[in-house]
Amino acid sequence: MTITPKAYVVGSLATDSFVAVNKKVIRYFKGDATLAIILCELISIYKYQVANHRVDALDAFPLPIVFLERTLSLSAYKQQHALDRLQADNLLTTVILGKPASRWVTLNFDAIAKLLDEVEQADTASAQEKDAFYKGIDEAVMTGEGIDDALDNMKEPLRGCVQIVSSYSKLRGIGVAWSGEAIGVLKLSVRGLAKNSELFDYGRFLDLLQQCSSSNTTLLDLLKEAAQKWKRIPERAPLNRLYDYRSCL
Repeated sequence: MTITPKAYVVGSLATDSFVAVNKKVIRYFKGDATLAIILCELISIYKYQVANHRVDALDAFPLPIVFLERTLSLSAYKQQHALDRLQADNLLTTVILGKPASRWVTLNFDAIAKLLDEVEQADTASAQEKDAFYKGIDEAVMTGEGIDDALDNMKEPLRGCVQIVSSYSKLRGIGVAWSGEAIGVLKLSVRGLAKNSELFDYGRFLDLLQQCSSSNTTLLDLLKEAAQKWKRIPERAPLNRLYDYRSCL
């Protein structure tokens, strides 16, 4: 019986074949996937060893070198290097016990819990900072004051396009509500229009907004339509191009 590619992929990459890695742990280690994978794998191993009554009175469990070599293709050197770094962060301790000698690991669950809390707090603080940033842009647009300060260190041409979109939306009666998603969608059309020229033609960007449907009721809807239509907007003749966004406000 011939196995289809779909069946082969699903069978080979089923969820039970994966190592579960918590994203918070990856962020804590600043993208060092090896440390994150090993720590999360050790927690899974600990859970398995508890179920099989192979955890001692000090909450330690055996971790043979051959096990991680087989499951993660990590050499003895790479294993020890990662375990040393995890131990330096007080996340675990390793000891050599018995004859023949075997490696045992004790996880510091208090420290690991603190790790997760720290990442959670950092994520919350970052989200609050972003919310305050976008709220500041919205308030500046509504009052007509302090928009340059609200945009902080945002670079051109994105900086100018945010102001053009804000002004255009107000004229159209579209509520101005900037967010990370809105900025991300705006970047699609800004990058597209910027590809063929060292100088950004804000006039062409304004042409793009004017080609969008008048039925859009939110800023995000307007930006999504613009992201789909920017390729259809012809370049302006050189004399009609506007390289200063303030000319479009």
